[in-house]
Order: sequence, then structure tokens, then C-alpha cells
Amino acid sequence: MVGIELLNEPKPPSHSALQEWYANAIRELRSLDPSLPIYISDAWWPDAYADFVQKLPRATAPICIDHHLYRCFTGEDISTPAAQHTASLSDPNSSTPQTFSRVAAKLEDAGGALIVGEWSGGLNPGSLCGAINEHHERTKFIQAQLDLFERHCAGWFFWTYKKERSGDLGWSFRDICGAGLFPGRVGLFPVKPVPRRDSKEWAARKAIGHEHAAGMLCISFYGLSVLLTIKCEGRHRSYWTRYPGHYEHWRFDKGYNQGWEDAYYFLTARVEEHRGSVCELGFRGFWKKKRVGEHVAKEGSSGNLWEFGESCFISNDMIYLLARKLKLGIHLSLPPQNMVINKVWTKLLPISRIRIVKSRIEEFSEC
Repeated sequence: MVGIELLNEPKPPSHSALQEWYANAIRELRSLDPSLPIYISDAWWPDAYADFVQKLPRATAPICIDHHLYRCFTGEDISTPAAQHTASLSDPNSSTPQTFSRVAAKLEDAGGALIVGEWSGGLNPGSLCGAINEHHERTKFIQAQLDLFERHCAGWFFWTYKKERSGDLGWSFRDICGAGLFPGRVGLFPVKPVPRRDSKEWAARKAIGHEHAAGMLCISFYGLSVLLTIKCEGRHRSYWTRYPGHYEHWRFDKGYNQGWEDAYYFLTARVEEHRGSVCELGFRGFWKKKRVGEHVAKEGSSGNLWEFGESCFISNDMIYLLARKLKLGIHLSLPPQNMVINKVWTKLLPISRIRIVKSRIEEFSEC
């Protein structure tokens, strides 16, 4: 069981009444099983319910929001061409991607996540009126939704698997796949075998990483290798020397190492599957809080736990950031020590959900 959802698409007399009911139900369930993930419907008000989750008492299991995304029911949906629906879902400055980004960040901060519990390829006939190639419009619309979910969500559920009558290319997953409208695979996957972790290589990687306080990443893309070494801890120390105060930069170092190991583990968990998909960490906010809790239990608490948490996700993001940006399969290897790209990040790529103070960015999409 991945969790329990309290209500599906509720229509409350007021949102305050629903949130009060949610709070009582969550408290009762937590008393029975504090480890059970809980999902709540946002009643199509994702920001309000993300704020609600942020105010709940911290728990040992995530509380996630279930959002349902459809673009075929309202008058505005019907009058909007399919291509425009696709464009508005793809443009990061449009309303829906902005909402997803904002809500996902709020929930991650609370140790939860955003999922899309229902979506489809359904378009109203009005949106397809005048379309030159209806199959093409449907394919692009589906892909735009998948890309949006990949950037901001911990998971999704397509509605529905099949219908009583075959042939529905909007709502029947079986028929959509049969018509070639759905991509053959989603997420990250290796285009060549990912090498198993070698103890000597790993020891060397860790030694260099400790010396430079950096992550070593090599991605092969049709024979082109992109090498990256970011001197994270050195930059971190250098930045905060501008602001005198008490810091514990050793926590940053420990967090970086922990995040790198976690990312590498998830990446290579299916290494024996040549063409298998790559495992990805969905509940990132919850995982971060779990790691911070473990760090506190081992090293003690302080006002500088943010250094551990920030660096844990810098290194955890690094592998997936570059892989998704370049949209390629992944091959990890240990680059030569002298191969250094001495750049730092101002902004991580679109899938990132953390904020990092940096001054410049290396744009690897140009490689």
C-alpha cells in the first residue's frame, strides 16, 4: 500500500469545513499508524491545500495532495484549440506550470508531495475543430502533460485504463497506446549498460570528492562526454564568509556526501536491466527530512541544520538535473582529476525544487 486517500473530488460546503474534517481524520489515522502516507484531494484549490498541509504538525510519513487535471469540460476548455492547451502546459510562465511549481515547492518544504491522481488525453471536439492532424495534436497534448508531471510531481495516474467500447483516443489508455499516441516509455532510462559500483572506483570517487568537496559526473550522449566538477563546499564556505556568524560547514560536507550516495544508489538500483527504467526519488521533501532527522540523531541538532539539508539536495539533484536537461540515458564514470569546469549554478534546471545561492550557471544544453 502506497497510502490512503481520504476523499475523492469532494465538494465541501466550505473549504474551511473540509480542512477541519481533514485535520481530524489525519489525526485519527496518525494515532492508528503514524507511518502511513496520507493523500488528500485539493478540491481544485491546490494553493490553499498546500498551505493547509504546511500548517499541519510534522509527521513521520508524508501528506500528499492529489490534483486532477483535465482540459475538456469548461466553456474555456472547449473554445481553446488543442495546440493552445499544449502550449499553456508547456510554457513554464503559464498559469498551470506556475501553480504546479509553487505548490510542489510548498509541499516539499512540508515533507509531502504533489501527485496527479487523474488525468487523460481527453480533448473536447471543439478543441480539435480545424486540426490538420488530430493524432499529432493528441500526442503533443499527452506529452506536454507528462513533461509537466515529470518536472513537479511525485507520481501520476492515468484515467482510465480502458472503456467498455474500444476506440476512445482520449480516455482509454489501451486504445491510446495501441494508436501510438502515448510514448513508449517515460522517465529516465539508460541507453547503454550502467556499470556496477566498483569498490575501488567508488573509493577513488569519494576521495576526490572529499578533497574537492565536489561531485563527479560524466554523462555520455551519443559518444559526447560532458564532465562536471562543481566545487560546492568551497563555494559554500566562500559565500558565507561575507556574512560573519556561526556556521558548521562540516554539516554541508556530510549532507553533500549523503545526497550523492542516495542519488547514485537510486540511479544504479536496476543496473542489471540493460534497457530498464532508472529508479527516481519521488518523495524528495520527505526523504530530505528523513535524512536530516537521521543526521540529528547521529550528530546532534543545531541552528545550522540547513547546511546539511541544502547540500544533501545539491548533490542528489546533480545526476538527474543533467540527465533530464539533455534527455538522455546515463553512464557514470570517474573523470580525470584535472577535468574541472569551474562554474557554479545560479539556477538549477526546471525539475529542481530547491533554492541554492550561486552566482553563475554552466548551460550544458549547448554541449
